[in-house]
Amino acid sequence: MTDRTRQPRWSRPALAAVLALAAVLYTWALSANGFANTYYSAAVLSATQSWSAFFYGSLDAGGFITVDKPPLALWVQALSARAFGFSSWSILLPQAVAGVAAVAVVHHVTRRAFGPAAGILAALALTLTPVVVAVTRHNNPDTLLVLLLTLAAWALSNAVRSGRLLPLLACALAVGLAFNTKMLQAYLIVPAAAVAYLVGVSGPWWRKLLRLGLAGVVLLGVSLSWLLAVDSVNPAERPFIGSSTDNTVSELLFGYNGFGRLLGQNRVGSPGLNAGGGGGGNASGWDRLLSGEVGGQIAWLFPLALLGFAAALVLRRQRAELLLWGGWLLTTAVVFSTAAGIWHTYYTVALAPPLAVVAGAGAAALWRLHRDRSHWGWLLPVTVGLTGFWGATLLGRTPDYLPWLPVTLALLGLATSVALAIPLLGGRFSRRATALTAITGLLAALAGPAAYAVTPLTAKTSVTFPIAKPTAAVRFAPDRAEGPSAAALAHLESQYRNERWAVAVVGALVAAPVILDTGLPVMAVGGFNGNDPAPTTAQLQNYVHSGQLRFVWTTGASPTLQFGGGGGAGTAVVDAALSWVTAHCAPVPGTGQLYDCYSSTRTP
Repeated sequence: MTDRTRQPRWSRPALAAVLALAAVLYTWALSANGFANTYYSAAVLSATQSWSAFFYGSLDAGGFITVDKPPLALWVQALSARAFGFSSWSILLPQAVAGVAAVAVVHHVTRRAFGPAAGILAALALTLTPVVVAVTRHNNPDTLLVLLLTLAAWALSNAVRSGRLLPLLACALAVGLAFNTKMLQAYLIVPAAAVAYLVGVSGPWWRKLLRLGLAGVVLLGVSLSWLLAVDSVNPAERPFIGSSTDNTVSELLFGYNGFGRLLGQNRVGSPGLNAGGGGGGNASGWDRLLSGEVGGQIAWLFPLALLGFAAALVLRRQRAELLLWGGWLLTTAVVFSTAAGIWHTYYTVALAPPLAVVAGAGAAALWRLHRDRSHWGWLLPVTVGLTGFWGATLLGRTPDYLPWLPVTLALLGLATSVALAIPLLGGRFSRRATALTAITGLLAALAGPAAYAVTPLTAKTSVTFPIAKPTAAVRFAPDRAEGPSAAALAHLESQYRNERWAVAVVGALVAAPVILDTGLPVMAVGGFNGNDPAPTTAQLQNYVHSGQLRFVWTTGASPTLQFGGGGGAGTAVVDAALSWVTAHCAPVPGTGQLYDCYSSTRTP
């Protein structure tokens, strides 16, 4: 395969400028986000206090319950926190580094296959994608997922170009690591990778299929390594697996983080969470990625990607690369559009790398067809005009933000489209003037996402649902749920005697801020939303009688009332445990709903 390694003089300075821009967007005023998602930040703090909590991804250092995802992203953040001290910067900086690294990989792969101009445009498109800026400044696991899948695509590209087995196995390794970041979502790249390998590598089919089989073995081995290790441990000797129904990672994989996401589920307990979170436009359907606030996060370059992909197919160059990136983009878009379960706007960050590559490659193909005066050359002016109109439409959804920009982009797109049509109609237009006109149109296409991309630098990102938006993001989850009062916290800190848990509270939204504020181990009864079936009444009694837990903060309400519905068997288990507390433990005067379970059930 042809390797377009020759670079013009402007290529390296342009790449340096794009990487510098990415670094600024991803780190500027980073501390404004504080600990971002306190749920994961609390788990990182716990991981710095206990290697057992580190391995399992436990929310608390006492090891009561895990977070709802595999721990690889937490491991990266926790290692940074152990090295540099626990702070918002030590947690968030690895995210920014991962984001810049993904931009560099996208540039390298696109430049190598489609030329230096395509590489720069792809890198710039990824850098300026609004949801990328928001998520990269956050501590959700999606940033690491994006980097690992981008590395997997790079490795697959190497395998196709060289025909060697080792890069294919490296691709499987990267996808397996991505699985240990966000489970089944990592596999959305697999169909496109397999097709690209079969199409792009020469040789007998039996050998290609055999090698794919070997890669599959590596993929499954890496993917299931942590799952099998955890599920093989006696449940009494490890944390409860958060968001599972039977305390196994296997059920978490196929339930809450698997088919439940695709087919829908009702056990989470929060209407906001089940609806998708992060604002309107999240109902499943073919237009999910275009409508509401979702379009403003990811959809700016959809016209360029669609028509550019068609142009690249016309040229019939780098077919395997196109199948890889285009197939990954299509598979992810279809799954995201049809998923009936929990789905959030910020998940669209996974579309950004393949979208950027397809847009970059497509722009290069459109220019070549236009330059050669092919009858397909009309695709370029049409694409520029549509992209400008679409950008104006997306900007029009926030009419109070830069109100002059939508009309400007629409008119600029129209003018550029007309100018690009002149040479196709036989008019005199120098090649340099045509090139400058095309560049102007592409920069105009990027102006809309750039306008959104800078908004996270001046406003705090939502703690749970990070998006880039001119107005305040809708938050279905509060920054801090109702938790122990200042008097209760002071009492807990003064009475803590190195018990396994300083206090038990209902739900991680209450537990996480207390962990971060005090550094003490806090039991999140019922897991994230307070409706996981843990602990049972017998387990809670055992923790109290064995001296592992003294205080319980009940908030005066069941998890069903506190977190907005859902219920089910898990809520019944938690309600029964809390009922035992209120019946057998003594309220601590002046602290609200804090109960001391030693006072009436055990002599300290």
